[in-house]
Amino acid sequence: MGESVFVDHMGNTPQIRVLDTFLLGRGLEYTLSDISRIAKVTRPTLYKMFSVLISRKMITPTRKLGRMQLYVLNQKNPYVQKILTFYLGLAKANSDEYFRKRKKALTVKVT
Repeated sequence: MGESVFVDHMGNTPQIRVLDTFLLGRGLEYTLSDISRIAKVTRPTLYKMFSVLISRKMITPTRKLGRMQLYVLNQKNPYVQKILTFYLGLAKANSDEYFRKRKKALTVKVT
């Protein structure tokens, strides 16, 4: 699977990949292991950035499963709302571009 449009436009950094994981799966709960695996970020790097996301209330803990804490994107956070608007705008622009190219490729000239 290739990079997302968000990662492609914003840069392939650990922070962007973690945000991309939460934005793509908004509403889903993730453990730190899930996030590390999906975003391809090492655990030490994830721990360094995660406290910032929690303190800014962009990510919120939801519940525990045994010893595992689950986290979700805080869609009520005003910063997250703006990022999500941008994210969805990129996705729409990308899909519009894809279908324009696809339509052009499928158009047959009649002479």
